[in-house]
Amino acid sequence: MPDMSAQASLLGAVQSAAASLEAAVRDGLPARAVFERLRDTLANVVAFKVLTVLKLDPATLLLVRLAALAAVDAPAASYLMHLGPMVESGVKVDQVQDVLVAVAPIAGAPRVLSAATKITEALGITIAVAEMAAEADAGASME
Repeated sequence: MPDMSAQASLLGAVQSAAASLEAAVRDGLPARAVFERLRDTLANVVAFKVLTVLKLDPATLLLVRLAALAAVDAPAASYLMHLGPMVESGVKVDQVQDVLVAVAPIAGAPRVLSAATKITEALGITIAVAEMAAEADAGASME
């Protein structure tokens, strides 16, 4: 039987996130800020739901998800959603590489290579957003 208090908490978190995103758009926040809120909100909601059910530590859970993303040939956006939580939970690059090597015999080399490419894409997006933010901050401080 599902835990009703966990479901109610999840519903409350989703409703709060939706209101926050609507306010961000309505207030004219830059697209980058809205994107970051959406990404963080989705990651938090998904993590909350899973952590209320499972007994895995966050790093292990994220590594299992990475394996699943590689197996289903997920888009770069799926990896992007997991980058922040992976960094926060202490997942290391060598652990990511180990997971991809471990699933290659089952998922297949083409999917693993595709996953590596999409992870690189997601990292590139993250770096580009960080650079844009740094440039915006530098421009704002010069004014």
